[in-house]
Amino acid sequence: DEALVIIDNPTVAAHFDREFQYLYRTAKLGLPETIKNRIEQDRKNCPQSVTIKSDRLINLNTATREELDSLPGISGKLAEKIIAARQQKPFTSLEDLDRVSGIGQGKISKLQGKVSW
Repeated sequence: DEALVIIDNPTVAAHFDREFQYLYRTAKLGLPETIKNRIEQDRKNCPQSVTIKSDRLINLNTATREELDSLPGISGKLAEKIIAARQQKPFTSLEDLDRVSGIGQGKISKLQGKVSW
């Protein structure tokens, strides 16, 4: 989900930005460990589970490691790098992936229309 906020006061805008950055830095993104563990246990108990591909966009700022790993050209190791990068600074465009080591223009072009931020 995206929102546009227009603040026509430099003092209020600076305060809003500072508070947002603080809240985002301390936010715990993705699934809680207990849920991840439960999903993994369910996968082990049901080895014939079916993975359903979806046409929905994967949000680079909130996706789990598994969701990122499902993207074309993104391995588990790159998914972890994406998660680490978004914790430092949220993604605001597809081109922001350029700051992740191991992701170049070729991979970025494969992700066109598959991700959001």
